[in-house]
Amino acid sequence: MFDDKKIKGYKVVLNSCFGGFSISEEAIEMLNDKYDLNIDRDFGYLGNEDLGIDDENFEAYRMDKRLVAVVEKLGVKRATGRMAALRIVDVPDEVVEVHGWHVDDYDGCESVHQSHWVG
Repeated sequence: MFDDKKIKGYKVVLNSCFGGFSISEEAIEMLNDKYDLNIDRDFGYLGNEDLGIDDENFEAYRMDKRLVAVVEKLGVKRATGRMAALRIVDVPDEVVEVHGWHVDDYDGCESVHQSHWVG
């Protein structure tokens, strides 16, 4: 059966080791230079506000196309910050557009989960 809906191909940047999510100074410099941002290079931590994102999902920046592009361009090893090991995962359109998503972490090791309604 042919589905004529266009697949958007959402990607999320995650940390895959104990520690916590952070990006390298080189990745921050590339984000700042290429996208005219002003992210503090000293720490490597990001939030929605650093990328000018206004979203109730405080992890929305993880799916930001600019962040994904920089991590892909540098490669995960060069884009990874202190105490981190980045990876990019694909997330189905339905999870993002219909159900919602969130990042779950266990001591810094992260995974993407579909949000569920709890009554």
